[in-house]
Amino acid sequence: HTLDTAEKFSAAMKAVNVAWGKVRDPKTLQSQITVEARGTITQVDDRNGGTRPITQSPYRFSNASSGVRGPAAHRGEHHDEVLEDWLSLSHSEVAELVENKVLQYDPDWRHH
Repeated sequence: HTLDTAEKFSAAMKAVNVAWGKVRDPKTLQSQITVEARGTITQVDDRNGGTRPITQSPYRFSNASSGVRGPAAHRGEHHDEVLEDWLSLSHSEVAELVENKVLQYDPDWRHH
């Protein structure tokens, strides 16, 4: 017995109570009605002169703001800020960790 249509497959999965879902084509994902209506995907600056799609936060609360605040950080972009604040390291200690390759960064981005 060959299942030759999506409808027959769906009916068969429902009959045996199996959880399943259709794999959607990423090329058309942004234009799906529910994705558009909920604003599930937004465009962010790709920091290279263009934009790229990114998924919004799935959590929606009536009196709170959530969601994408901007583009993803470059690797190493916040080393100094985070390590100086959280671990009380000096700028030179962070620089030494970078120099010794304990910390990685995007060479095209790092400006010091």
